[in-house]
Amino acid sequence: MAATRLIPLHINKGKTAAASIKDRIDYAEDPNKTENGNLVVSYECDPRLAWQEFMLDRGRYLAAHGSERESDVIGYQIRQAFKPGMAETDDIQEGTLSPRDSPHGSG
Repeated sequence: MAATRLIPLHINKGKTAAASIKDRIDYAEDPNKTENGNLVVSYECDPRLAWQEFMLDRGRYLAAHGSERESDVIGYQIRQAFKPGMAETDDIQEGTLSPRDSPHGSG
């Protein structure tokens, strides 16, 4: 079974939203943790431009809904961990891993 963690991201103290999200994305894409980026997957954005796209969307949101609060969540990171041999990287990235593919699945 995979472990999945949803991590809320906030603006770092003393930093802008742009700097905070860029720092978080850069940390998550660390080549030492992601097989040189091969394990990095994005949704509805280009991972190379994710922080810029995020800031554009954030600007639209703030224009429509008003100002921000210091405690606002500015994004989420989804982190998944799989037991060795449980799934192939390509299957996970393409979203083709199903419960029956897991040794503990119900398939």
